Amino acid sequence: MPGVTVPGAVLERMRRTSDDGSATAEGVAIAREISRALATLSQGILVSAPSGRLSLALDVLDGAD
Repeated sequence: MPGVTVPGAVLERMRRTSDDGSATAEGVAIAREISRALATLSQGILVSAPSGRLSLALDVLDGAD
């Protein structure tokens, strides 16, 4: 997405994954961490389902509390 910068630490976490499954799990973990960090700064978050995979969006929301 134009104008979006991904922090180096996040890129490194994703680089360390070894396969699609671990990359997906790490991406969900990162999204959960971000949503928790923003909880006191916003009224909510917008989560999309990548490639129509609703279960991944729900996984993010399950850990967002």
